[in-house]
Amino acid sequence: MTSEKKKIFIAAEIFPPDIGGPATYCSEIANFLFSNGHTIEILCYGDDKLEFPFSVTRISRSHNIFLRYFLYWLFLMRKARHYDIIYAQGPIASGIP
Repeated sequence: MTSEKKKIFIAAEIFPPDIGGPATYCSEIANFLFSNGHTIEILCYGDDKLEFPFSVTRISRSHNIFLRYFLYWLFLMRKARHYDIIYAQGPIASGIP
């Protein structure tokens, strides 16, 4: 088994301080992977500015839904080629892009 460190991009729809199973799960997996030496970046919807030991980019929910989805897709497409693994948390807003 290899201990190669990976660059992992997590496309989540919700992330803390949002509440719910997917937000909790993404936070726990991101912290676990980061603590094991992997590079982590998160993309999610939200407006909060909480600090994490890895990069979290939030697409504002104040935009209308079409602009929000477009900005999410655009950011994901720009970042995707720079990562070894992309984990899409949701089937629509994260999975389709």
